[in-house]
Amino acid sequence: MRKKDHPLWEKIRTLSCGEEHHKFECPKLSPSQKLEAAMQARRCINCLKKHKGTCKNSAACKHCNNGHHSLFHTE
Repeated sequence: MRKKDHPLWEKIRTLSCGEEHHKFECPKLSPSQKLEAAMQARRCINCLKKHKGTCKNSAACKHCNNGHHSLFHTE
């Protein structure tokens, strides 16, 4: 099975908004709900990919420059 064919990489139609995307990308969810969904899917909270160990991605939140993806930023 190729990586992109794996069920965890598939986008789904979410119940929150009815659109097709990963649950942690749903615009109807709060940042904390998105974070919880990403953690349940075992995604890195910085780059949103699945990997072991420390994230090597140097990107940071666009809003506060901390080590999490901008989807998870709270004011």
